[in-house]
Amino acid sequence: DVNGGPFAFAGMPFPVTPTDEFYVVSKNLVDPTVDTSSWTLEIGGLVDRPMVLSYTDLLARESVEFTSTLECISNPVGGTYISNGVWRGFALKELLEEAGVQSGVIDLELHAADGYVESFPLAEGMAADTMIVHSLNGELLPSGHGAPARLIVPGIFGMKNVKWVTRIDAVGEDIKGFWQERGWSDPAPVVTM
Repeated sequence: DVNGGPFAFAGMPFPVTPTDEFYVVSKNLVDPTVDTSSWTLEIGGLVDRPMVLSYTDLLARESVEFTSTLECISNPVGGTYISNGVWRGFALKELLEEAGVQSGVIDLELHAADGYVESFPLAEGMAADTMIVHSLNGELLPSGHGAPARLIVPGIFGMKNVKWVTRIDAVGEDIKGFWQERGWSDPAPVVTM
């Protein structure tokens, strides 16, 4: 049990944050509830073979379980906007390779069911640990954590780990997302607390 035994210390949080205690930050007054029967994930833009995956397709892909920390860019030192989860999903790189990303791509433009737009460089998307996930802590993602699918991108702040993802476009320009337009960091690397 990862949340007890030799890993538990008095006054310290569990190594894996229980889902009901996992931090949530949203720009929305009301978050979307996405119908998995009609949800799709599109891979498009500057690719040779655009793709559309259904929720059934997503769950049918071979997946792996991994542990990763997620932190909000606005988390103060010692703050609560940081959590550790055990995620299940597969590398975004797999989809990008299947789609055939063309030369000249700079960013991946990420779209979510709530109208949120974010981006990160193609190199982040091709990293082996950038994942599309469908499960958290042994259960399918809850709506508040991005069901039916979200991105987990270790090493960059949570705002780039798009929830409720519906489309990923390979683009030949530097895209500024929702938070960058409001003055937050574009590369958004996690910094030492």
